[in-house]
Amino acid sequence: SAALKSATRLQKDPTSLKLYYSKGDPTSPLALLKNPDLYKVLQAMAEDKSAEPFYKGEFAKKFASVVEQNKGILSYQDLASYKSIESAPLKFSWNDFEVFTAPLTSGGITILQTLGILKEMQLNNLPEKDRLFARIEALRFAWRDRLNLLGDPDHAKVPQSKLLSSVYQKGCGEQILDAVKNNKCMPPSRPTTTQNGTINLSAIDALGNMAALTLTHGGYFGSQVSIEGLGITLGHGMSRFDIEPGRANSIAAGKRPLNNMAPTVVQHKFKTIAALGGRGGRRIPNAVFEVVYQMIAEKKSLEQALEAPRIHTEGNLEVYLEKGLNEQNLARLNTAGLKAKTGISAVISAVGRADENAPAVVSMR
Repeated sequence: SAALKSATRLQKDPTSLKLYYSKGDPTSPLALLKNPDLYKVLQAMAEDKSAEPFYKGEFAKKFASVVEQNKGILSYQDLASYKSIESAPLKFSWNDFEVFTAPLTSGGITILQTLGILKEMQLNNLPEKDRLFARIEALRFAWRDRLNLLGDPDHAKVPQSKLLSSVYQKGCGEQILDAVKNNKCMPPSRPTTTQNGTINLSAIDALGNMAALTLTHGGYFGSQVSIEGLGITLGHGMSRFDIEPGRANSIAAGKRPLNNMAPTVVQHKFKTIAALGGRGGRRIPNAVFEVVYQMIAEKKSLEQALEAPRIHTEGNLEVYLEKGLNEQNLARLNTAGLKAKTGISAVISAVGRADENAPAVVSMR
Protein backbone atom coordinates (compact mmCIF):
# COMPACT_ATOMS: atom_id res chain seq x y z
CA SER A 1 0.00 0.00 0.00
CA ALA A 2 2.93 2.35 0.70
CA ALA A 3 4.28 1.84 -2.83
CA LEU A 4 0.83 2.47 -4.27
CA LYS A 5 0.34 5.70 -2.32
CA SER A 6 3.82 6.91 -3.32
CA ALA A 7 3.75 5.75 -6.94
CA THR A 8 3.28 9.15 -8.60
CA ARG A 9 6.27 10.79 -6.96
CA LEU A 10 8.50 7.70 -7.00
CA GLN A 11 8.07 7.41 -10.77
CA LYS A 12 9.09 11.05 -11.24
CA ASP A 13 12.52 10.37 -9.74
CA PRO A 14 14.71 8.49 -12.29
CA THR A 15 16.65 6.52 -9.66
CA SER A 16 13.51 5.55 -7.73
CA LEU A 17 11.82 4.56 -10.97
CA LYS A 18 14.77 2.30 -11.84
CA LEU A 19 15.00 0.86 -8.32
CA TYR A 20 11.33 0.11 -7.69
CA TYR A 21 9.74 -0.24 -11.14
CA SER A 22 12.39 -1.80 -13.40
CA LYS A 23 10.98 -5.30 -12.80
CA GLY A 24 7.30 -4.43 -13.06
CA ASP A 25 4.71 -3.23 -10.57
CA PRO A 26 6.07 -3.20 -6.97
CA THR A 27 2.53 -2.96 -5.56
CA SER A 28 1.81 -6.53 -6.64
CA PRO A 29 1.74 -9.04 -3.74
CA LEU A 30 4.09 -11.27 -5.76
CA ALA A 31 6.59 -8.53 -6.58
CA LEU A 32 10.24 -9.34 -5.81
CA LEU A 33 12.49 -6.38 -5.16
CA LYS A 34 16.22 -6.80 -5.68
CA ASN A 35 18.57 -4.07 -4.50
CA PRO A 36 22.21 -5.05 -5.21
CA ASP A 37 23.49 -1.51 -4.60
CA LEU A 38 22.16 -1.53 -1.04
CA TYR A 39 23.77 -4.95 -0.58
CA LYS A 40 27.14 -3.41 -1.43
CA VAL A 41 26.67 -0.71 1.21
CA LEU A 42 25.67 -3.21 3.88
CA GLN A 43 28.49 -5.58 2.92
CA ALA A 44 31.06 -2.79 3.21
CA MET A 45 29.86 -1.97 6.74
CA ALA A 46 29.84 -5.66 7.71
CA GLU A 47 33.41 -6.12 6.52
CA ASP A 48 34.53 -2.98 8.34
CA LYS A 49 32.51 -3.97 11.43
CA SER A 50 31.34 -0.37 11.70
CA ALA A 51 29.19 2.27 10.04
CA GLU A 52 32.25 4.27 8.99
CA PRO A 53 32.00 3.29 5.28
CA PHE A 54 28.51 4.78 5.16
CA TYR A 55 29.24 8.06 6.91
CA LYS A 56 32.64 8.72 5.35
CA GLY A 57 34.20 8.14 1.95
CA GLU A 58 32.56 7.56 -1.43
CA PHE A 59 29.15 6.48 -0.09
CA ALA A 60 28.81 9.68 1.92
CA LYS A 61 29.97 11.82 -1.03
CA LYS A 62 27.28 10.30 -3.26
CA PHE A 63 24.71 10.78 -0.51
CA ALA A 64 25.58 14.45 0.00
CA SER A 65 25.71 15.09 -3.74
CA VAL A 66 22.17 13.85 -4.32
CA VAL A 67 20.87 15.89 -1.37
CA GLU A 68 22.55 18.99 -2.82
CA GLN A 69 21.12 18.30 -6.30
CA ASN A 70 17.66 18.24 -4.74
CA LYS A 71 18.28 21.53 -2.92
CA GLY A 72 18.74 19.93 0.48
CA ILE A 73 21.19 21.23 3.09
CA LEU A 74 22.73 17.99 4.43
CA SER A 75 26.47 18.05 3.63
CA TYR A 76 29.31 15.53 3.54
CA GLN A 77 30.67 17.13 6.71
CA ASP A 78 27.33 16.59 8.44
CA LEU A 79 27.54 12.88 7.64
CA ALA A 80 31.21 12.56 8.62
CA SER A 81 30.65 14.24 12.00
CA TYR A 82 27.50 12.27 12.90
CA LYS A 83 27.56 10.36 16.18
CA SER A 84 24.89 8.09 17.58
CA ILE A 85 23.66 8.86 21.09
CA GLU A 86 23.20 6.22 23.77
CA SER A 87 20.52 7.32 26.23
CA ALA A 88 18.99 5.84 29.35
CA PRO A 89 15.31 4.87 28.94
CA LEU A 90 12.49 6.61 30.76
CA LYS A 91 10.98 4.52 33.55
CA PHE A 92 7.53 4.34 35.16
CA SER A 93 6.17 2.08 37.93
CA TRP A 94 2.56 1.08 38.68
CA ASN A 95 0.95 -2.04 40.23
CA ASP A 96 4.20 -4.06 40.42
CA PHE A 97 4.86 -3.26 36.75
CA GLU A 98 7.73 -1.23 35.38
CA VAL A 99 7.64 0.38 31.95
CA PHE A 100 10.82 1.35 30.10
CA THR A 101 10.49 3.47 26.97
CA ALA A 102 12.47 5.64 24.58
CA PRO A 103 13.43 9.11 25.88
CA LEU A 104 13.19 12.40 24.02
CA THR A 105 13.06 13.14 21.22
CA SER A 106 10.98 9.98 20.85
CA GLY A 107 7.35 9.55 21.89
CA GLY A 108 7.84 7.63 25.14
CA ILE A 109 7.41 10.62 27.46
CA THR A 110 3.83 11.11 26.26
CA ILE A 111 3.04 7.48 27.12
CA LEU A 112 4.45 7.79 30.63
CA GLN A 113 2.85 11.17 31.29
CA THR A 114 -0.57 9.79 30.37
CA LEU A 115 -0.08 6.69 32.53
CA GLY A 116 1.04 8.89 35.41
CA ILE A 117 -2.02 11.12 35.17
CA LEU A 118 -4.33 8.09 35.26
CA LYS A 119 -2.42 6.61 38.18
CA GLU A 120 -2.64 9.83 40.21
CA MET A 121 -6.35 10.32 39.51
CA GLN A 122 -7.09 6.65 40.39
CA LEU A 123 -9.04 6.09 37.20
CA ASN A 124 -10.49 2.74 38.24
CA ASN A 125 -12.29 4.42 41.16
CA LEU A 126 -14.43 6.38 38.69
CA PRO A 127 -17.80 5.04 37.57
CA GLU A 128 -17.29 2.86 34.51
CA LYS A 129 -19.31 5.24 32.34
CA ASP A 130 -16.76 8.02 32.99
CA ARG A 131 -13.50 6.10 32.52
CA LEU A 132 -13.23 6.32 28.73
CA PHE A 133 -13.85 10.08 28.76
CA ALA A 134 -11.22 10.51 31.50
CA ARG A 135 -8.71 8.36 29.60
CA ILE A 136 -9.19 10.46 26.48
CA GLU A 137 -8.78 13.69 28.42
CA ALA A 138 -5.53 12.38 29.94
CA LEU A 139 -4.21 11.68 26.44
CA ARG A 140 -5.39 15.10 25.23
CA PHE A 141 -3.61 16.75 28.17
CA ALA A 142 -0.35 14.91 27.43
CA TRP A 143 -0.59 15.74 23.72
CA ARG A 144 -1.18 19.41 24.45
CA ASP A 145 2.03 19.43 26.49
CA ARG A 146 3.80 17.39 23.80
CA LEU A 147 3.06 19.81 20.99
CA ASN A 148 3.67 22.95 23.03
CA LEU A 149 6.60 22.05 25.26
CA LEU A 150 8.63 19.15 23.87
CA GLY A 151 11.70 19.15 21.64
CA ASP A 152 15.39 18.24 21.74
CA PRO A 153 16.44 18.78 25.38
CA ASP A 154 20.01 19.53 24.24
CA HIS A 155 18.77 22.58 22.33
CA ALA A 156 15.66 23.75 24.17
CA LYS A 157 14.36 24.11 27.71
CA VAL A 158 12.08 21.09 28.04
CA PRO A 159 10.29 20.61 31.40
CA GLN A 160 10.63 16.83 31.29
CA SER A 161 11.01 16.37 35.06
CA LYS A 162 7.94 18.48 35.70
CA LEU A 163 5.78 16.61 33.18
CA LEU A 164 6.74 13.27 34.74
CA SER A 165 6.37 14.43 38.36
CA SER A 166 3.53 13.09 40.50
CA VAL A 167 2.71 16.64 41.67
CA TYR A 168 2.12 17.89 38.12
CA GLN A 169 0.28 14.74 37.07
CA LYS A 170 -1.99 14.97 40.10
CA GLY A 171 -2.86 18.53 39.11
CA CYS A 172 -3.63 17.36 35.57
CA GLY A 173 -5.87 14.67 37.01
CA GLU A 174 -7.81 17.19 39.09
CA GLN A 175 -8.54 19.25 35.98
CA ILE A 176 -9.67 16.12 34.14
CA LEU A 177 -11.98 15.10 37.01
CA ASP A 178 -13.59 18.55 36.81
CA ALA A 179 -14.07 18.09 33.06
CA VAL A 180 -15.66 14.69 33.62
CA LYS A 181 -17.89 16.01 36.42
CA ASN A 182 -19.10 18.91 34.28
CA ASN A 183 -19.23 16.79 31.11
CA LYS A 184 -17.22 19.42 29.26
CA CYS A 185 -13.93 18.63 27.52
CA MET A 186 -10.79 20.67 28.15
CA PRO A 187 -9.58 23.27 25.60
CA PRO A 188 -7.95 21.85 22.46
CA SER A 189 -4.30 22.03 21.51
CA ARG A 190 -3.25 24.09 18.52
CA PRO A 191 -3.87 22.66 15.01
CA THR A 192 -1.39 20.05 13.79
CA THR A 193 -0.47 18.30 10.57
CA THR A 194 -1.00 14.58 10.03
CA GLN A 195 2.06 12.32 10.09
CA ASN A 196 2.36 8.76 8.78
CA GLY A 197 5.08 6.18 8.34
CA THR A 198 7.47 4.15 10.54
CA ILE A 199 7.98 0.42 11.14
CA ASN A 200 8.57 -1.57 14.32
CA LEU A 201 10.24 -4.95 14.86
CA SER A 202 9.81 -6.82 18.15
CA ALA A 203 11.70 -10.04 18.86
CA ILE A 204 12.14 -12.66 21.57
CA ASP A 205 14.76 -15.43 21.79
CA ALA A 206 14.70 -18.88 23.39
CA LEU A 207 16.08 -17.45 26.65
CA GLY A 208 13.31 -14.87 26.90
CA ASN A 209 15.45 -11.86 25.95
CA MET A 210 13.26 -9.29 24.21
CA ALA A 211 13.82 -6.21 22.10
CA ALA A 212 11.71 -3.63 20.29
CA LEU A 213 13.26 -1.66 17.42
CA THR A 214 11.43 1.21 15.76
CA LEU A 215 12.71 2.80 12.53
CA THR A 216 11.23 5.70 10.61
CA HIS A 217 11.66 7.04 7.12
CA GLY A 218 9.09 9.74 7.64
CA GLY A 219 6.04 9.15 5.47
CA TYR A 220 5.73 6.54 2.74
CA PHE A 221 9.21 6.18 1.14
CA GLY A 222 10.34 9.41 2.82
CA SER A 223 11.19 12.12 0.29
CA GLN A 224 10.74 9.55 -2.51
CA VAL A 225 14.14 10.47 -3.95
CA SER A 226 16.74 7.68 -4.28
CA ILE A 227 20.53 7.68 -4.58
CA GLU A 228 22.07 6.10 -7.66
CA GLY A 229 24.63 3.43 -6.73
CA LEU A 230 23.54 3.18 -3.07
CA GLY A 231 20.03 1.78 -3.41
CA ILE A 232 18.88 4.15 -0.66
CA THR A 233 15.75 6.30 -0.69
CA LEU A 234 16.07 9.53 1.29
CA GLY A 235 13.85 10.22 4.26
CA HIS A 236 12.23 13.51 5.20
CA GLY A 237 12.80 13.86 8.92
CA MET A 238 12.86 17.66 8.64
CA SER A 239 9.06 17.53 8.39
CA ARG A 240 9.00 16.50 12.07
CA PHE A 241 10.13 19.97 13.13
CA ASP A 242 7.74 22.76 14.10
CA ILE A 243 7.75 25.34 11.29
CA GLU A 244 7.13 28.19 13.74
CA PRO A 245 10.35 29.76 15.11
CA GLY A 246 11.06 30.13 18.80
CA ARG A 247 9.39 26.91 19.91
CA ALA A 248 10.89 23.85 21.63
CA ASN A 249 10.71 21.82 18.41
CA SER A 250 11.65 24.59 15.97
CA ILE A 251 14.36 23.95 13.37
CA ALA A 252 17.97 24.54 14.47
CA ALA A 253 21.42 23.29 13.46
CA GLY A 254 22.39 20.01 15.10
CA LYS A 255 18.94 19.58 16.58
CA ARG A 256 16.91 16.35 16.58
CA PRO A 257 13.22 16.70 15.65
CA LEU A 258 10.44 15.39 17.85
CA ASN A 259 9.32 11.99 16.58
CA ASN A 260 6.64 9.43 17.40
CA MET A 261 8.74 6.29 17.78
CA ALA A 262 8.11 4.57 21.10
CA PRO A 263 9.78 1.16 21.51
CA THR A 264 8.77 -0.02 24.97
CA VAL A 265 9.58 -2.87 27.38
CA VAL A 266 7.30 -3.97 30.23
CA GLN A 267 8.44 -5.80 33.35
CA HIS A 268 6.34 -7.41 36.09
CA LYS A 269 8.05 -7.93 39.44
CA PHE A 270 11.39 -7.28 37.71
CA LYS A 271 10.85 -9.91 35.01
CA THR A 272 10.50 -8.79 31.41
CA ILE A 273 7.11 -9.84 30.06
CA ALA A 274 6.70 -7.80 26.85
CA ALA A 275 8.47 -5.69 24.23
CA LEU A 276 6.40 -3.67 21.79
CA GLY A 277 6.30 -0.73 19.41
CA GLY A 278 4.18 0.55 16.55
CA ARG A 279 3.87 1.98 13.07
CA GLY A 280 1.43 4.69 12.12
CA GLY A 281 2.92 8.16 12.61
CA ARG A 282 1.31 10.15 15.40
CA ARG A 283 -0.96 7.26 16.26
CA ILE A 284 2.05 5.32 17.65
CA PRO A 285 2.40 6.81 21.18
CA ASN A 286 -1.33 6.45 21.82
CA ALA A 287 -1.49 2.86 20.58
CA VAL A 288 1.51 1.81 22.67
CA PHE A 289 -0.04 3.59 25.66
CA GLU A 290 -3.32 1.76 25.13
CA VAL A 291 -1.69 -1.68 25.13
CA VAL A 292 0.54 -0.92 28.12
CA TYR A 293 -2.38 0.62 30.04
CA GLN A 294 -4.49 -2.49 29.50
CA MET A 295 -1.64 -4.64 30.83
CA ILE A 296 -0.60 -2.70 33.91
CA ALA A 297 -3.84 -1.00 34.99
CA GLU A 298 -6.48 -3.45 33.80
CA LYS A 299 -4.25 -6.50 34.50
CA LYS A 300 -4.89 -8.02 31.06
CA SER A 301 -2.59 -10.46 29.30
CA LEU A 302 -0.57 -9.21 26.34
CA GLU A 303 -2.96 -10.95 23.93
CA GLN A 304 -6.00 -9.38 25.62
CA ALA A 305 -4.34 -5.96 25.72
CA LEU A 306 -3.58 -6.11 22.00
CA GLU A 307 -7.16 -7.05 21.17
CA ALA A 308 -8.74 -4.29 23.27
CA PRO A 309 -10.20 -1.46 21.11
CA ARG A 310 -8.07 1.70 21.14
CA ILE A 311 -8.58 5.44 21.04
CA HIS A 312 -6.62 8.17 19.30
CA THR A 313 -6.37 11.90 19.84
CA GLU A 314 -3.67 14.54 19.33
CA GLY A 315 -4.99 17.00 21.86
CA ASN A 316 -7.48 18.72 19.56
CA LEU A 317 -11.21 18.07 19.57
CA GLU A 318 -11.06 15.15 17.12
CA VAL A 319 -11.16 11.75 18.79
CA TYR A 320 -11.12 8.41 16.99
CA LEU A 321 -12.44 5.19 18.51
CA GLU A 322 -11.81 1.77 17.06
CA LYS A 323 -14.77 -0.46 16.36
CA GLY A 324 -15.69 -2.27 19.55
CA LEU A 325 -16.27 0.92 21.53
CA ASN A 326 -20.04 1.30 21.21
CA GLU A 327 -22.14 4.15 19.87
CA GLN A 328 -23.06 5.27 23.39
CA ASN A 329 -19.41 6.22 23.93
CA LEU A 330 -19.43 8.36 20.78
CA ALA A 331 -22.61 10.10 21.91
CA ARG A 332 -21.23 10.81 25.39
CA LEU A 333 -18.02 12.28 24.02
CA ASN A 334 -19.84 14.46 21.52
CA THR A 335 -22.12 15.91 24.20
CA ALA A 336 -18.95 16.89 26.10
CA GLY A 337 -17.74 18.97 23.14
CA LEU A 338 -15.48 16.48 21.40
CA LYS A 339 -15.80 15.40 17.77
CA ALA A 340 -15.79 11.65 18.21
CA LYS A 341 -15.96 9.20 15.33
CA THR A 342 -14.90 5.69 14.41
CA GLY A 343 -11.27 5.49 13.23
CA ILE A 344 -8.10 3.44 13.20
CA SER A 345 -5.13 3.03 15.52
CA ALA A 346 -1.46 2.36 14.85
CA VAL A 347 -0.35 -1.22 14.18
CA ILE A 348 1.42 -2.68 17.21
CA SER A 349 3.95 -5.51 16.94
CA ALA A 350 4.69 -7.18 20.26
CA VAL A 351 6.42 -10.15 21.81
CA GLY A 352 6.18 -11.48 25.33
CA ARG A 353 5.40 -14.25 27.77
CA ALA A 354 3.55 -14.42 31.06
CA ASP A 355 6.52 -16.10 32.79
CA GLU A 356 9.67 -18.04 31.94
CA ASN A 357 7.70 -21.27 31.58
CA ALA A 358 5.02 -19.85 29.29
CA PRO A 359 5.27 -20.10 25.49
CA ALA A 360 6.36 -16.95 23.67
CA VAL A 361 3.68 -14.64 22.30
CA VAL A 362 4.42 -12.97 18.96
CA SER A 363 1.59 -10.80 17.71
CA MET A 364 0.71 -7.82 15.56
CA ARG A 365 -2.44 -5.68 15.58
